[in-house]
Amino acid sequence: MPINEKNYPMTYKEYEQRVIELFIESYPMEHQERIMDRIDKLLEEDPYFIKFLYHQDCSYYDSDASNSGGIFNDDALKSRPVYNLELLIGGGL
Repeated sequence: MPINEKNYPMTYKEYEQRVIELFIESYPMEHQERIMDRIDKLLEEDPYFIKFLYHQDCSYYDSDASNSGGIFNDDALKSRPVYNLELLIGGGL
C-alpha cells in the first residue's frame, strides 16, 4: 500500500537524504567517498532498503499520536535507520 507522504514530517526523499547524511558525517572526510560508494552498492542490490525503514518509521509515527514527529528527528534517525546502515556497511575502513 502506498504511503501518503503528506501525512508525515518528511517525504521519503528527505528521509533518505537525511539518513545518508547522518551516516556519512560520522566518518572522517577522507573515508566519506568510500562510505558513499558502499551505500550506492547497497541501494543497487536492495533499492528498497531505506524505503522499508521509512515505511516502518511512518508506521511508528501513526501508532503514536503524541509523538509529533519525534520519530523523524536526528536522534531517532540515528538510533534506527542509521544504526541499520552501520550494521550492514559501516566500519572496516
